[in-house]
Amino acid sequence: MRDILLNTENDLQIMGGDLQIAESSNQHVSLLAATTAGEWKRSPSAGMGLSRFLLTESSDITKMLHIIDVQLQADGVKSKTARVINGQLQIDAKY
Repeated sequence: MRDILLNTENDLQIMGGDLQIAESSNQHVSLLAATTAGEWKRSPSAGMGLSRFLLTESSDITKMLHIIDVQLQADGVKSKTARVINGQLQIDAKY
């Protein structure tokens, strides 16, 4: 998916006075993961709210993976894999 890119501070990425447009699938997944439902005006149910799972018990991992799956499907992802390996979350999503 191609879209306007954001920099590391989530500001518009501008180069030479122009907005930068490029492959943005990872950016979309990152924004969904970093936000919670209600933060997106045009899509109030979008947002994974993953910060609430930081330092939680392993029993919540299943719930977290389910939320990731539901949110990615709602965002139009065709192929997705989310898993926790050695305590790190890995999300592979293809639009």
